[in-house]
Amino acid sequence: MATTPFWRPDRFGRRRPFLEARGKVLRAMRRFFESRDFAEVDTPALQVSPGMEPHLATFATALLGPDREALRTLHLHTSPNSR
Repeated sequence: MATTPFWRPDRFGRRRPFLEARGKVLRAMRRFFESRDFAEVDTPALQVSPGMEPHLATFATALLGPDREALRTLHLHTSPNSR
């Protein structure tokens, strides 16, 4: 397989120990929270609406479309309300 500037097996091979350590940390965190009856959820990284919390300031950014012309304003999500 030919290498490209974006795929260098030697470079990624050196990262493997760090990726394995990261996996161990994530598994340990998940076990910790699962044992305390927490539920893991996946939240979107960017969303169209900044949310309904008027007391929270959101971070807005512009997403450049595939045509490299159109900009779309998106927001990072805020923490869910835990009341």
